[in-house]
Amino acid sequence: MIKECMPAVEKIAFPDKINIISNNSLSRFTIVRRIDDLFENIATTLRERIAKMEYCSLALDESCDISDTAQLAIFLRGIDTKFNIIEELCSLIPMQGTRTGKDLYNELKTVLKNFNFISKDY
Repeated sequence: MIKECMPAVEKIAFPDKINIISNNSLSRFTIVRRIDDLFENIATTLRERIAKMEYCSLALDESCDISDTAQLAIFLRGIDTKFNIIEELCSLIPMQGTRTGKDLYNELKTVLKNFNFISKDY
């Protein structure tokens, strides 16, 4: 599925370069590295947007996928001083084994630290 979507991603992310991802001669390691670069770009943008938030709220949703693995989705909603509304999916985490409140809290804390939303240990 990813291989089929990469030409569309390539046109948006790299409009000045042609066929750098969809070229079949690229190794899987090159493609993985480029996907990681795209992820880091998105994460950096989200960190910058979070830093500008005046007010925010979190929404957590837990559901099971087709293989009966629990998935924890963490959404962040906020508003900045110019009243721009931000709503982003911060993370989608597969939850193995037990799913107590403490497990959910620990995963949430890890994601918030990753996005520089909190710095102290709570």
